[in-house]
Amino acid sequence: MHKLVNVLRVSELEPELALERELALIKVSAPPDRRAELLALAEVFNARVADLGPDTLIFEVVGPPEEVDAFEELVRPHGLKELVRTGRIGLGRASVKRNPVRQHVLR
Repeated sequence: MHKLVNVLRVSELEPELALERELALIKVSAPPDRRAELLALAEVFNARVADLGPDTLIFEVVGPPEEVDAFEELVRPHGLKELVRTGRIGLGRASVKRNPVRQHVLR
């Protein structure tokens, strides 16, 4: 925590001119007889198996926040053990020529 950099400037991005993503690590109860179903769900959402235990799977899922929400809701009935999310992050799109973003300086 001591290495965190102070926020100097905040840029407000217009939704149509920005790319937004979120990362989540989700630990789910996964007995051997339910793993195939969980792996099929992961494939649909392009989630990666980050760790495999005897009775659990940890998924890494990256995408728009709504996609992460949907994946979370679909695996929740299997037994959600732990969940961590980064929160929204974003950058202006490289493919769109845009006006300068509105910037707010924090003091």
